[in-house]
Amino acid sequence: MLLTLESKHPDLQYFLAIDWCAHFLEKIGTQISTGPGRHHITSGEDEVWSRTLNTSSTIPYFIVFYPIPQDSKSPIVEVYAFATVCSGVQGFPGNVQGGIIATLLDGIAGLIPGFNRQRGVWPSVPFVTAYLNTTYLQPVPAPGTVMLAARTTKVEGRKVFVEASMKDNRGEVLARAEVLFIETTARL
Repeated sequence: MLLTLESKHPDLQYFLAIDWCAHFLEKIGTQISTGPGRHHITSGEDEVWSRTLNTSSTIPYFIVFYPIPQDSKSPIVEVYAFATVCSGVQGFPGNVQGGIIATLLDGIAGLIPGFNRQRGVWPSVPFVTAYLNTTYLQPVPAPGTVMLAARTTKVEGRKVFVEASMKDNRGEVLARAEVLFIETTARL
């Protein structure tokens, strides 16, 4: 679901009330979305995002944004998100569990192929994660709000290489990942 700054969507209003988040969301030329996986689909697709990680005790607020390319034929190369993480995603008390961190990094990175497929810039076949090399640099506090970022570093044939990171409100990198997506040759 695409949003405008005037939208009354609760996730957007929540992040606009946080100064450091509003700074990014209010930039001119920014597309804002709730994120494709946050809405329940009866086929069961994205169940982890629409149900498991979409509760008041896990990740109750999540919003995606990216700079709109000037040319409609140009790919989206950067995608960002804000996520508020709560006690339901803790491993060690007060810290987000490592698998959840990896899931968030894979999720933000995977939006690049997804959004580019939607725009018709890349093939309409699915892309799958071939690898996700995650480096944990600092504990991620829970509860708290983090910024996720992903950037395409290279496209080689059916391969899309992406760097992803998770940052706190001071811009400190808490975790990062190198991700490789492969365009599938068959429908999944």
